This record gives sequence, C-alpha cells and structure tokens, in this order.
Amino acid sequence: MSAAAMENLVFRGLESLADVARLEEIICHTGVFYPEEIPVARELLDDCLAQAASGYYRTVLAKRGDEILGYALYVEVAGTLGTFELYWLAVDPIRQGHGIGRLLMAELERQIIAPQGLRIYISTSARPEYEPARKLYTACGYRLAGRLPDYFRHGDDLLYFYKSLVVL
Repeated sequence: MSAAAMENLVFRGLESLADVARLEEIICHTGVFYPEEIPVARELLDDCLAQAASGYYRTVLAKRGDEILGYALYVEVAGTLGTFELYWLAVDPIRQGHGIGRLLMAELERQIIAPQGLRIYISTSARPEYEPARKLYTACGYRLAGRLPDYFRHGDDLLYFYKSLVVL
C-alpha cells in the first residue's frame, strides 16, 4: 500500500449491521479460524453493535473510502487496573502485507492509552497459519509471555503475548 493510500486510512468504531457482515466475511476469508470460531466472532460483533460505546467489547475498524479493510476487537479486563486484551484481529486477505495490521495495532494502542490503559495481552494460536500474526505482534513490540500446550485442541498451543504501554 502506498503512503498516499495509508493517509486515506480512517479508523472508526462499529456502526451498522453492514459493518458486522463485512467483518464476518473478512474473518471467513482469512482461512485461519476454526469453523466454530466464526459464530463466536459474529456474536461478539453483534454484542458490540448492540451495546455501542457502553459495552464491554470495543472495536476499531480500518477503512479506506467505503471499504472496510480489517478490524480489532478488544476488552478492558474486569478486575484489573489498566489491563486490556486483544480478542480478534483480522485484515482482508487481499490487503494483508501492506501495513494495515500494524496501523490497526497502533490505533488500538492509542485508544487504550487514552483511558489510562497500561498493558495489552494477546492470546493466539501456535499453528503455522498464525505465523504472520505472531510476526506482526513481535514487530509491534509485543513479547511472548507464555505457552499453554494443547489449549485449543491437541497440537494447537496457545501463545500469550504482552506489551507494556508505559515506561515504569
């Protein structure tokens, strides 16, 4: 993606059922999520839309013109002080590799820091299909905090990444 195209990238929250449908389409087209994860992602997006800004789940969409290119869904972890967790990150497969994921992560961090966010955690799969996501997280300054064997299913470990947003 050119620098000019990056300048036209806009971030906003979830606004409509059309947004939800487009994001579900992106999730399906990535080809990395298990089939049973798709309805979970859809349910979370529906909850975000229904609850708007007052809800537990928060979203940030990357858009250029009328086209939604990707999104992130995150939460502030209940019972913590300034801890957030990224639940979903997906970029349209035909737009991957052009910096959209990195810009989404930067916008997510900006939004989290604004209300006194201190740290972000990300859980992801250790499957080979998730290598680009893991490389993105590492490139954005996230560190591997741990590994839970066979978490998702046999042979599919959970990798837990984190990043402190403040220098203590």
